[in-house]
Amino acid sequence: MILIKLCRLPDDYDKKVEIKAQSLPENRAKLLKRKRDRGEYALSVFSSAEIYDFAERYTGKKRSDTVIAYEKSGKPYFRDIPRLFFSISHSFPFYATAFSDAPAGIDIEKIRKLNPKIAERMFSEKEKEYCVNDDLRFLEIWTKKEAYSKCNGKGIAEGFRTFDVFDPAISEKMMFGKTDEAVFSMYTEKNIKKEKIEIIFAL
Repeated sequence: MILIKLCRLPDDYDKKVEIKAQSLPENRAKLLKRKRDRGEYALSVFSSAEIYDFAERYTGKKRSDTVIAYEKSGKPYFRDIPRLFFSISHSFPFYATAFSDAPAGIDIEKIRKLNPKIAERMFSEKEKEYCVNDDLRFLEIWTKKEAYSKCNGKGIAEGFRTFDVFDPAISEKMMFGKTDEAVFSMYTEKNIKKEKIEIIFAL
């Protein structure tokens, strides 16, 4: 089971965010309130609401009974739902959530021009050759690296150059997609080509 939902903040998100925050468990709402940037706060609130909504439908329990805990690496997980995994990603004004019955990671990025020097520091030689002078391919590699790292609970600090997304052991568990305004990748610890994948676009 793999479910991906891609969303966009409503234009009037600043008026709706506090109402949406009230739907979250109190401890989660307080945690997110620490974010100072209003846009990032809204993205966190709306994506968290998606996570709790799905958990409520999946378990039949109240969202107040769902606890999100964190591994030492900072990776979030459901403390009391051992067979359901999730991942969240933001790129203003977009956010993405992913659910799977195996560990998973998702990343979404708004299509934009990025500094090519990042590739020199972060990408393998094969990855650099693939995306040279091509912003869309650059974002494809970046989101795949982010998705893989999120699934494994590793961040940029672990070193993006320590793995190559073209490695068959990684690529067979990776999917990539794009819309007119954003690209996204998801990695899960199973052969994704053999899985039924549902993608919901709410952009």
